[in-house]
Amino acid sequence: MLDLKTAAAQYIRMSTDTQSLSPGMQKHAIQEYAQTAGLTLVASYEDEGRSGLTLRHRAEMRRLLIDVARDDCPFSVVLVYDVSRWGRFQDTDESAYYEYHCRMHGVEVVYVSEPFDRHKTPMMALIKALKRAMAAEFSRELAVKVMEAQRRAIALGFQIGRTPCIGVDRIAVSPERNSRRLLIYGERPRKAERVVWVPGPAKELALVRRIFAEYATTDIALAALSVKLNKEGHLARGKAFTLTMLKCLIDCEIFYGEFTWGRRKSGARAQRRSDEDPAFLRMTGIMEPIVSRQTWNQAQAKRRDRLHVFDRSKQELLDDLRAALRKNPALTATELRGNGCASVAKYREKFGSVREAMRLAGRDEGALRAAYLHRKARTHKLSKRFKWDLAHLMTQNGLKWSFQGNQQLFFVESTLRLSFKLIWQREHRRGLRWHFQRVSVPAFDHLLLVLMQENNTADGILLMTASQFKELRTWFVGDGSVGARRLGSASELAEQLVALSAGLPSVLMAKDSATTPALN
Repeated sequence: MLDLKTAAAQYIRMSTDTQSLSPGMQKHAIQEYAQTAGLTLVASYEDEGRSGLTLRHRAEMRRLLIDVARDDCPFSVVLVYDVSRWGRFQDTDESAYYEYHCRMHGVEVVYVSEPFDRHKTPMMALIKALKRAMAAEFSRELAVKVMEAQRRAIALGFQIGRTPCIGVDRIAVSPERNSRRLLIYGERPRKAERVVWVPGPAKELALVRRIFAEYATTDIALAALSVKLNKEGHLARGKAFTLTMLKCLIDCEIFYGEFTWGRRKSGARAQRRSDEDPAFLRMTGIMEPIVSRQTWNQAQAKRRDRLHVFDRSKQELLDDLRAALRKNPALTATELRGNGCASVAKYREKFGSVREAMRLAGRDEGALRAAYLHRKARTHKLSKRFKWDLAHLMTQNGLKWSFQGNQQLFFVESTLRLSFKLIWQREHRRGLRWHFQRVSVPAFDHLLLVLMQENNTADGILLMTASQFKELRTWFVGDGSVGARRLGSASELAEQLVALSAGLPSVLMAKDSATTPALN
């Protein structure tokens, strides 16, 4: 049986396929060390083509750290070629931490080409720390050189980086620009070639213009737009459209003729916001505009509005909240954006919760409680009235019904489950919208969504199926774009209920009737 003390694992890492420290060379050195030290390799972890700057994309390194912490870990030593293969972490303490994690669980990390693992003295510990710093500095210096080369290429009119999903083609050109060839998707230029971007096929350009126009001038979200494009059969490089694809497309400046580089900070998710940052490059006139600057700006304004990407201090957020509370003392979290405040997510990020932000802004809890009780009492009273009006209407039209009181659900002719819900308009960031919550809605076949006015009369009723209700957005205008039938009178409602109870669901596809101010 193999002795655990002589069982070892090897960790191999190579960031590119052109490095001199190939996996084969690392394995050979580790094998020689294991034979000399009397160790037997029982496990191997290999990260090929992975940067040593972070742990996030190194699946095998993460697996190694997990296996080390297991009670049945089959090895007691991890053999690594040198400190740089363990990682070039910019924070040298991170490299030391992962090594300590192994040692804490009884597994020693040994660097086979380094001298300090054979001589554990204070001087060797100092050399190890220095080696970690040297590994990190190598990556930092290399990044500076690569960035400078990229900036030089861009200044010469070439482009680098990933192209949008549609609308742009890549042309490989020689350094002297005397030869040009079209690159297919995924193809890399040759070593001496550079890349320029050009407008794509006319069909793709037309689709790009349509996407920008529809997103910028309507209330549609990018997720809904991707679904719509896929239903229509559009493809992006042979694949279905995704939300990520559309986000990158909408944010790409190349569509109005400019190329930007260096917006994202190296090694971080934060973005540079100022063109004055020396690491940020903006080149104009790179390509003929595909959409107008005005349309692109409209799309960006909508993106910022939806993402709530604005950097405001806690004090500014509280000032906005105080102003909104002065206008509406019973302000709720749902109404924040409609009253000029930041999103719920932003207040949670800054204050931990919306409730805490409201408290700091001086919200009157008594006024909030009173408004809540008023809305609850009003909804209960009007729902009860609508229930009996609906029951009376069905009786008048010869329909047999029973009512499930605790679920707000009618059983009509023992075959049709009919539910109803009263909703009111509320302040949205784009104006008044119908708003509803999906909680406490029982299982039903058809739903009557009653659109209430502030004078407690109905503006209309939306008759919809369960599947249509699932597609309905929380905030909507009109019929919510799900094809629900809008009814404007009691006679219309009675006609539809009689048809539905007789098993004729096709009436929902009939042409909408004119809406009257209120139901009788």
